[in-house]
Amino acid sequence: MFKVLLVPLFGQDGDKEALEAAYELLPDEGGHLNCLYVHDDAAAITSFVQTDAMGIPVVTPHLIDVLNEDARAQKAKARRMFDHFRETHGLNDRASPGVAPSASWNEISADMVESISQAARYNDAVILKRGPEFADPSLASVGGIAI
Repeated sequence: MFKVLLVPLFGQDGDKEALEAAYELLPDEGGHLNCLYVHDDAAAITSFVQTDAMGIPVVTPHLIDVLNEDARAQKAKARRMFDHFRETHGLNDRASPGVAPSASWNEISADMVESISQAARYNDAVILKRGPEFADPSLASVGGIAI
């Protein structure tokens, strides 16, 4: 039986299904959902593509702002989903071994695949659900996480 499950959240409709599936796998006495939201830093992403072949800037400060705003909106949606799920199921916010199921929220700004892959090493299993809105996590990302 799984005691600690990593549930990466993406701010997509699939988050709820991932949380529900993970909850069903927890033992009645304890168990913990370690929910992780990872967002890529827009400035770091765009630094790889700063100019086109003619040396003209492709990335503008406005584009970085738009990417960051999208990331904030996804994070807010993921957090609302997490909070609602935790309230609905009466989950504690701290792991209480042997007492009752619990769930925690963690967020970081880093590479998504690498961060989830590293976090997976400290959990019994990872529950991923692809939402219909985006291809994240992509099949290649899932493979990178599973390694």
